Amino acid sequence: MRKWMPVLVMGIFLATIWGCREAQPTMSDEEAIRALVSKLPYFGVDVEYTKPDTVEGPTKAPIQPIFWWREGTHLGIDLDIDIVGDSAFVTISRDCEGILHIITGGDTIDTVDKPLHDTFLRYAIFKRDTVPGYYRGWRIWMVSGAEATSDPNTVAIDSIRIQSTSYPDTVLTDPLTIVHRDDILTFGPNEQVIVTVYTNVDSACVFMHSFRRGPAGIRRHHRWRFTRVGNGIYQGVWYTPFAYGVHRAAVDVLHWNTLHDSEYVYDANAWLFPYRVK
Repeated sequence: MRKWMPVLVMGIFLATIWGCREAQPTMSDEEAIRALVSKLPYFGVDVEYTKPDTVEGPTKAPIQPIFWWREGTHLGIDLDIDIVGDSAFVTISRDCEGILHIITGGDTIDTVDKPLHDTFLRYAIFKRDTVPGYYRGWRIWMVSGAEATSDPNTVAIDSIRIQSTSYPDTVLTDPLTIVHRDDILTFGPNEQVIVTVYTNVDSACVFMHSFRRGPAGIRRHHRWRFTRVGNGIYQGVWYTPFAYGVHRAAVDVLHWNTLHDSEYVYDANAWLFPYRVK
């Protein structure tokens, strides 16, 4: 019996391995890449379509917005995947429909709701050169930021300047520029970053969307409002999270009348970008 024991143990081991392999779902290359896009922190809508945890102060205008948020009623995504050998070139398009909710102040508290429609675009390249059993060997290699544009649209971001201690003074001129995953914006934890936004309009509401740690360490969406400098320029200070790893942020520009005129349409433009904290 002893001489058969090694054979028996090896048989059990191989059966276990084969059983695990058979239990794993079979994925095509496109399915593996789609799964990675849904999982990796480089990708996401970023301009939140849920009620945030920050409240804007009242302002004097035809309507006085004291709080606002986007509600997504339809968040579609389309991936165009072109596989050439061991490279996959991916175009990620999102179509987001919903409602802009504005809570107004003044003599009475009221709500103004406006339909919204945003379209997002970004690019990525995946390489197949890792463990075959992990998403068929695919991994993210290069990635761009993203741009979101409302329909209709008049406001536009021209460029964004990033100033911090740990990253070179940088001016972003195209959110769809694709870079290697190691070359995305990189900061230290809880680092102060000065962000200057250049736009085509001198009357806009400009915000920075990111996240912060709330009660019990829960990750929560947060937005910072920027100050108007003049001539279509807005500036603000943003603090990176303490958490290491890859995160996302977005610079969000809304036409002034989007939030301050009950009859004006939803009119916005946003640049979204991945960044790393290390």
